[in-house]
Amino acid sequence: MIWMLSLISVTFLATSATIVSGAVGEASRESLAPPGTCPVHSLEVFPIERDAKQREGYSISEVFRHLTFYTGASDFREDSNTGGLFAHLPRPQHLPFVRSTQHHLQCTDGRSDYAVLAAFGGDVGEFVLALSAVERTRSLDEVFSASQVLTYLRAFLVFTPKQFYFHTDSIHWLQWKAEARKTLGISNPLRPLNASQRFRLLKMAPRYIGCAHLRHMMSDERAYRVRRQLVEHVIHAVLSILMDPRDRLRNRIIFEILEGYAHGEKAFVDVLSPGPGHNTSSQLRQCLYHAPLVVPRLDHDSDRAIAIFHPQAVYESRAQLVAFFASALQKSSEWQFQLFKLLNEIGSQQMRLTKEIDYAEVHTYLARFL
Repeated sequence: MIWMLSLISVTFLATSATIVSGAVGEASRESLAPPGTCPVHSLEVFPIERDAKQREGYSISEVFRHLTFYTGASDFREDSNTGGLFAHLPRPQHLPFVRSTQHHLQCTDGRSDYAVLAAFGGDVGEFVLALSAVERTRSLDEVFSASQVLTYLRAFLVFTPKQFYFHTDSIHWLQWKAEARKTLGISNPLRPLNASQRFRLLKMAPRYIGCAHLRHMMSDERAYRVRRQLVEHVIHAVLSILMDPRDRLRNRIIFEILEGYAHGEKAFVDVLSPGPGHNTSSQLRQCLYHAPLVVPRLDHDSDRAIAIFHPQAVYESRAQLVAFFASALQKSSEWQFQLFKLLNEIGSQQMRLTKEIDYAEVHTYLARFL
């Protein structure tokens, strides 16, 4: 567990991030690693399920083609024992890497058309998870209020070097716009004209969030081990910053409206980060705290989409959240260690639940760049 303790002890300094366009979409210049920083030359993919359930979607070879769309693949080998597939990457320089502790987490939702680092619910889902875990270390009546959540979110946006990702989708966005136009006479829910409109827009907002993971949290508090009101508080806090064009923290938030219908993914893929945890090569030790970005949807085609999850990057993000709350609440290193364990315990349960709801009918694969 040495790696976990070292993660928690890292001091994170806030930096400003610049949004850039291109193959990596919303990646910040600060988080992008220079070419060759993490030298990989091959990819291996394994099926995860060992049950006899019939599933739809991509076969392992189709997942492999998806993951190597930009890098190419050659010299294929199959592993008869694991059912895995291995190949070399002719153009590994086309696989972008980021410093995972400095790059935002997008959602596992497969409707992004550029390379992403992904977690369930993205940064918002992880922030809700952290707040819920902190609440469980306190007495039953000591829960976070809306104003406290906003205060902690604002402090975290200053604390973290990465931007904070929040998304909806075009269907829910258009529904929210229609409601805002009907009840308030405005066309953009993020542009209230006065405090009264702002209050009413925030109150209706949770109904129009297009993130399936957040909606599952709100619809099943008991199973997800999170208060619905806490999820709503976080949504309100993020949107209240976005609604104020003068707020200096507004540019720390990436707000995205995903296009297309949800849950058309053909597979679910855990993408492992190369490094000492998975590779023994001394050359690959320089990959520590770096993660490969993967494009979920190719050519804007919903029939060529996969759901992506980066487990190692998620652990590193959680360590950052633990360090933040320990500092804000003046807690001991033992409390940090226990909170980190609790975060991963609840997070694993939430992941299983959302996978059962949204991705049960497709295969799960593990991908590892070497």
